[in-house]
Amino acid sequence: MSKAFMTRRAFLGFAGVASASLILGGCSAEAPVEAPVEAEPSSGESAQSSPTPETAAPSASSANEPQTAPQEETPMPAESKILVAYFSNTGNTKAVAEKLAAVTGGTLFAIEAAEPYTAADLDYNDDSARCMIELNDPTSRPAIANTVPDWDSYDTVFVGYPIWWSRTPPIMETFAESYDWAGKTAIPFCTSGSSSIGQSASVLAEETPGAMWLAGQRFSTSVTEADLESWVASLGI
Repeated sequence: MSKAFMTRRAFLGFAGVASASLILGGCSAEAPVEAPVEAEPSSGESAQSSPTPETAAPSASSANEPQTAPQEETPMPAESKILVAYFSNTGNTKAVAEKLAAVTGGTLFAIEAAEPYTAADLDYNDDSARCMIELNDPTSRPAIANTVPDWDSYDTVFVGYPIWWSRTPPIMETFAESYDWAGKTAIPFCTSGSSSIGQSASVLAEETPGAMWLAGQRFSTSVTEADLESWVASLGI
């Protein structure tokens, strides 16, 4: 009895081991093999990226395809066209404007009053003089005799005038309101006995919607072209 019992136990143990081996063997054969994970580059190495569409070598299927002709380069925009417009009675502003046009290569345009000003009209000490009547009337818009040819072709406009009692002459407001300034760059300049340009051009900026006004400058008639060239360069236009 004892020998038979031991034999049976041994048999059962052997059978259990064999069954377990068969089960494990079957699972190992069916389990999918997991792809290895690519190692991260070390700190001294850089990951090599795949070529971009611009640098990738052509595939075999595309090697025989006709190549697209390179596109022509877009031409650079033409240089800004400049206008130097000025109003002058005594010739002081005209002298500066002429030098400025020479420096910038701009087109010179003299703003001419439909009714020219006389010496008596410009007597600032006489309240009944024409200049004082115009300055004291916010609605005053003296007529201009001429117009700028091909106004729309200009990108940059230098606007010159004499200072009348720290202000722009009202005829400059007529000039400002006569044109469409959208997209234009405007730069004021002036002449005067002692006054600076100050805020004289602010009224013009208000009347020229769409224009970008840069800081202006007062000049004497003795200003040199070299001085004007330095000023223009500082504007960044």
